[in-house]
Amino acid sequence: MGSVDMAELFSRVGEELRTQEGSRIHRQLREATSGSGRLAALLQLSAMAEATPQGPGRLDKSRPAATEWLLRERDAGSDQERLALLNLAVQFAPTPGSEEQQPLELRDHGQTLTAALLRRQHVLHGCGRPEDRAANALYLRQLRDVLPEATSKKFERELESVLAAADEQPAADEERPFKLPKIYGGLHYKLKRTSALVNPAYVEGKGRCLVANEDIPPGSVLITDSPYAWALGSDRWQTHCQNCCRRTLAPVPCTQCAAVVFCSAGCRQAAWSRFHRAECGILEHLRGGGLTPMALMVARTALTAGMARLRPYLARCDSYDITDVDPAAVYDSLEYDAVFDQVPNSAFRSILDAIRRGTLAIYLLRCLLLTELAAPPAELDERQQLQLAALLLRHLESCACNGFQLSELVPAEELGRDADDEPEAVELGGAVSATMSLINHSCDPNMTRVNHGRHLIAVTTRTVAAGEELQDNYRALFHEAPRAVRQAALLERYHFNCQCSACRLHWPMYDRLSAVAPRAAVRDLLETGAQSESDGEFRSAAQAFAAAAQLVEADHDDPLQPNRLLVDCQGYLTRCLWLAYRL
Repeated sequence: MGSVDMAELFSRVGEELRTQEGSRIHRQLREATSGSGRLAALLQLSAMAEATPQGPGRLDKSRPAATEWLLRERDAGSDQERLALLNLAVQFAPTPGSEEQQPLELRDHGQTLTAALLRRQHVLHGCGRPEDRAANALYLRQLRDVLPEATSKKFERELESVLAAADEQPAADEERPFKLPKIYGGLHYKLKRTSALVNPAYVEGKGRCLVANEDIPPGSVLITDSPYAWALGSDRWQTHCQNCCRRTLAPVPCTQCAAVVFCSAGCRQAAWSRFHRAECGILEHLRGGGLTPMALMVARTALTAGMARLRPYLARCDSYDITDVDPAAVYDSLEYDAVFDQVPNSAFRSILDAIRRGTLAIYLLRCLLLTELAAPPAELDERQQLQLAALLLRHLESCACNGFQLSELVPAEELGRDADDEPEAVELGGAVSATMSLINHSCDPNMTRVNHGRHLIAVTTRTVAAGEELQDNYRALFHEAPRAVRQAALLERYHFNCQCSACRLHWPMYDRLSAVAPRAAVRDLLETGAQSESDGEFRSAAQAFAAAAQLVEADHDDPLQPNRLLVDCQGYLTRCLWLAYRL
C-alpha cells in the first residue's frame, strides 16, 4: 500500500517535539489560536517531510492477478468461496479501454473479465438471489457492447446462451433505487428533506438544534437525507458499493483501478462523476497505515466540492463564528456551505489532538495535491496550500463530533452466533450530513436514526411535544450504561457535559426501572407488532409498536421517571425500523 504508517509518524513527531528545538515549536502550537497557525508550527518539524504519500496511489488492474483468482476458483470447496474468488477476478481483470498504456501484445482485450463474469453467472445460480443474477447479466450485456470484435467472437456462443437465459428472468434495475419513506407533516420550506413540523433554533450553551412546532407522534419520519460525503471502511471495499454503500454479491468493478467496486454501472458512473474520478489515483494512499474512513471522508468532502467551490472558503478557513449564518437562507446538507458551517470544537481539543489531526491534515493535503483538485488552472501557492490544509483540519475536527456512522444489519448466523439470535447493526463507514448534525444529544432521545446504504432516516420513538427539541443519542442510552460512563464518553468525544433529564435526575438502568403492566389495548398492539415482525412486515410492526409507545406515554403519570414498558416499546420500534430499512 502507498499510505504512511500514521502511528509511526505520530511517534516521530512526538520525539521531535521533545527536543530543545521541538520545545519551541510545541510552545507555538499551544499559543496558536487558529488551525492555520497550528499547521504552520507543525510544518517546521523535519518529521513533516514523512507526511507525504509514498509509492503508487492506484491499485492497478492485473491480468496475472485476475487469472490467479480464476485458477483458485476451480479448487474452491463451496459456492460462496467460488463467488468470492470470482469477484476478485472481476475486480482485478483489465477492462476494455483501460489498457492504452500497455503494448498491444500484452493487452487482455476484456477476455479475462468476460470469462470471470460468465463463470460468476453460473455460480450465482447456486448461491445468489435473482436480482444478483440479473445484475451480473446486465453488466455482461453492457460489456458485450464495448468488447473488441475478436473477444466477442471468442465468447459469442456462451454469451448468447447466458444472456438468453437471463432474459427469461426479471430485469435488473440499473441504479437499484431505494424509495425513501414519506416525510411526516410535509416538507419544510427552508430545511431540505426535512419535515415542516420542525424548525431550526439556537440554544445558548448548546448551539443550533431542531425544535418541534407542534406535537409529533412516535413513528414519524422527520428527515430523509443523503450525505454530502461518505466513506466505507476499507474492509468493505470488495463487498459494498462505493456509491450507495449497499452490499452486492455481483459487484461491478471500477474501469481504472482494482481497489473498489459498485453494485451497477449506474452507481459506478455516479461515483465517478462525484468523487472517484479525482480519487482513483490516490486511494492506496488513503487506506491502511492506521487511517480510518474519516480520512477518506474528509478527502471526498474536498473533492466533491472542487477547487472552484472551495476557493472562496480558503480565506475563511479559521473562521468558526456561526452567528453570521443567514437564518433566512435555505439549509441544504448537499451544499458545501452547510458542511463548512459545522462547528469543529477546536477550542476544546487537547494539544495532542491538535498535533494528530494537524499531521493528518498535512498528509491529506499532499495526497490531494496529486489530484485534479490542484491541477491547472487551479494551482495553489504556498499560502493557499496552508489554507486548504486548515480547511481539511476543520473538517477532520467537525467530522469527529458531527459525522455519522453508517451501519448494516447483519443476521446472527453470519456473525457466528445462533440463527435465532437478533441481527446486529455492524459498522460500514461514516457520512457527513449537516442536517442530521443539527440534532443534539440526549441519553433519553425522542428519535432514532437508521440508514439504508448511505441514506439517513430520522424517526421519532416517542411523542415530541410542541416546543421540544428533537434529540438523538450519540453514545449509550440511559438504561444501557451508568451515568458516569456516559458522561465521560460524551465529554471525551463531543466536549460537553450532558444535562438531559436522565443525567440530571440520575435515572436508573434497565433492571431497576419500574415495571408497568400493559393495559389490554397496549397488549393487543404489542401482539400485532410481534406477529407482523414474525411475518416480515417490519414497517407494519413499527407502526404497531409506535402506537403502543404512544398509549404507554399517555398512561404514564410521571414523564420525568421512565418505566420499563415504555423503554421496551421504544426498543421494539427501533429494531423494526432497522429491519425495515436493512440492506
